[in-house]
Amino acid sequence: MNAIPEIQIEATQLDRLAAQRNLYSRAKEVQGWQVVLSVPCVIGWSFAVLAVPALGPYAALWGIVITLLDSVALDPWQKSLKERAARIQELFDCDVLELPWPELKSRRPEAELIAEHSSRYRRTDPEYKSIHDWYAPVVKGLPIHLGRLVCQRSSCWWDAKLRRRYAVWVLSALGVFSTLIIVLSLLGDASLQTFILTGITPLMPAIMLATKQFTEHNESATRADRSIGLVDKHGLTTSIREPHRAWTFLGHDAEEILAIAFGSVCRRGGVRFCAPARRTGLAFGRWFGGFCGRQHSSLRRM
Repeated sequence: MNAIPEIQIEATQLDRLAAQRNLYSRAKEVQGWQVVLSVPCVIGWSFAVLAVPALGPYAALWGIVITLLDSVALDPWQKSLKERAARIQELFDCDVLELPWPELKSRRPEAELIAEHSSRYRRTDPEYKSIHDWYAPVVKGLPIHLGRLVCQRSSCWWDAKLRRRYAVWVLSALGVFSTLIIVLSLLGDASLQTFILTGITPLMPAIMLATKQFTEHNESATRADRSIGLVDKHGLTTSIREPHRAWTFLGHDAEEILAIAFGSVCRRGGVRFCAPARRTGLAFGRWFGGFCGRQHSSLRRM
């Protein structure tokens, strides 16, 4: 048994989740401004240049200025917000999963930072309804060493899935958007110099933003997959090698709990399973239970 479900709904932990949610929301707002400045505004410039070719140099200047603004101000601001949110999330995980804080890696987030941003989050969700049960309560039936693995594996699985989906969407959107801008530029029967000036240069902010987003999310998804592989290869193997700590969780409970690790999503009101992932998890749970049972029988015969 473990206390994960009880600890994660304590007021202190909910405040931490609220603070990291608010910080991530602010980071998304900054990213939203980057998208607006890089996409709709560039489309507007393309139509303007098509109607008034003399505006071409100003469209190019816009692309250069926005690219510099992203690099100098908007990107560092967004990164700072995400880093603070990640530290708060890590503090939540350390307390809920009963792990030590990595003192050499980073310093603990300030209590004032958590109080400030949790109070802002409460304006839209005063009862914290959307962040209750961050980890599925069903993990309560596991010992803490297995509960940590299941919770972290579930988070990594869902994170990798969302990031890969977003990376593909970004790349597709960039392709469609670039094609539109290039077609609009060619409609004006522009020379190569004019095409580069009024078509390619204004596109630079969007190209930089999209390629950066694609690379970052794809790399994060790869790291999450690597973490899942380590859990599968070493974490569960270690637990299996200690059947005296695992055999009491055989049968239906083990199947249901391990199903979480293969695709559960914490939603408002509980856990919803992705059907194929849930079937995979249940099958793995049956295998895991049988394996532990055989190990237990072997130990008893020794």
